[in-house]
Amino acid sequence: MTDSNGADITPLGRKSIGLLALLAETPSMRRGRRWLEDKLWSDRAPRQAQGSLRSALLEIRRCFGPAAHVLGSDRKHVWLDASAVQTDLADHSAEGEFLEGLDILDPEFNDWLIHKRVSYADRVKTDSDPGHVVLIQCGMPWRTAQGVNPLAQMVDDQIGKTVSGFIACARRTLRQENPDLIIRTSVDQGDKSAMILAQVIDPATDDLVHSDHCFVSDLHGFLADEQALGRFCWGVADAALERLPQHSRPDSTIAQRSRYVQSALRDTLSFDATAMSRAFDGLGSAYSQLQSGLFLAFGAWVLMSMALEEVQPDTNDLRAEMTDLLNRAEGLSPDEPMVLALSASVRGGLLGDIGGAAQRAVRVLREDPHNLFALLAMSKARATQGDAKTAWEMSRHASQISAYSKFEAMCSLQHAILCLSMRRPQEAMEAAERAAQGNVNYRAPLRQLLALQACNGDIKAAMASAGKLALIEPDFTIERFLFDRRYPADTLRDIGYLDAARNGLLDLDRD
Repeated sequence: MTDSNGADITPLGRKSIGLLALLAETPSMRRGRRWLEDKLWSDRAPRQAQGSLRSALLEIRRCFGPAAHVLGSDRKHVWLDASAVQTDLADHSAEGEFLEGLDILDPEFNDWLIHKRVSYADRVKTDSDPGHVVLIQCGMPWRTAQGVNPLAQMVDDQIGKTVSGFIACARRTLRQENPDLIIRTSVDQGDKSAMILAQVIDPATDDLVHSDHCFVSDLHGFLADEQALGRFCWGVADAALERLPQHSRPDSTIAQRSRYVQSALRDTLSFDATAMSRAFDGLGSAYSQLQSGLFLAFGAWVLMSMALEEVQPDTNDLRAEMTDLLNRAEGLSPDEPMVLALSASVRGGLLGDIGGAAQRAVRVLREDPHNLFALLAMSKARATQGDAKTAWEMSRHASQISAYSKFEAMCSLQHAILCLSMRRPQEAMEAAERAAQGNVNYRAPLRQLLALQACNGDIKAAMASAGKLALIEPDFTIERFLFDRRYPADTLRDIGYLDAARNGLLDLDRD
């Protein structure tokens, strides 16, 4: 290692070098202590790992000498002063392997290292230029196409809005000069019905990335129905984004950007602790490579999701990290709708900035009325402001258009929470059931189902929900669910559903 003048300084042990690498590689240059211990001392008991981390921190500070203040730590986190640290991680011309020559005998660290080496090896300078704009051709140019159907163009444009939102630095266009992606819809209208066929095409490979169709009896009614149109367009866009990395050249900009975001979304929406941590790391790699605010904004959203799922403790430090990521994201990409939508989601969610969330969500929804993150953020804002009707309409819209996509559980849960607060228990139960289906790790909807089923006297169903919760939470008990105010069931507790369910749940616990 060298100091700022290039002179050699006291060499560090391998674990200490690994610790610095784990910090420097993430955009915020901050990691949780438990996470670091798991990566570097996974073979040791928790108390031993804690002691090893403290020893490594002391070694690094001694090595840094007068610059020891660059490394900071508290009871929960360890960090580097980003203003005092420079890396070559964003230098696409840098030669050699990521952390070349570093060998640490810990399987967790080596898994992380292999993943990072593959990510950085995939970088291609010409295709990873942060200034490159992905062009998405939505439909046919008006000047060159005969009989362009404006109804088909509406579908193309809506699919394009959704696709471009998940790909950093994307621009929707009608021009035909070398687009990165083509979205084209045809409408075949008969006397009594119509068929709508939407296709997403990769022009570089002539591959059909994804296609879908639907039959409607009333074409104009379908296009005027926000839920029906939104669900069809969102479904096409979501499936196309998932398949893009397999159909496009692996080193193309559009494939890389789609791969990073879709992988992070799948991992986060699995609600598995390890996968959620991997999602945050992957977004850090994406930002290091592509320098787009979209990856920082998604990183903040992942951190919020981890806190809500109790994967990370909800601390002031974590909220400060999310705020920093959002501010940097908006500074880098001030006009990207998805960046604003994610910022609205996090600010109005865990950070409690309802005014800031509503302001950003309005800007997004003016352009794209089907952006799920903006819809949920605005719904929460309207509910807080006392406009329950609008809040319900927006939440229901998000829940309906997300059906059959990987976002269905997230949107259904938010709708269930809103319905609980509005004392619509049957609708809340239906939404919670949708949220819980097919995802064994999602605790929040199971908590709602447990209380609502007990209120309805459905003891058999309540027993099933309690059993599923016990598998996810080893310390779960009915007593804790009902009486421990630290247990995360605030909505159920505040509205009185826990009190209403008490007798039935206590009988269940005794059984």
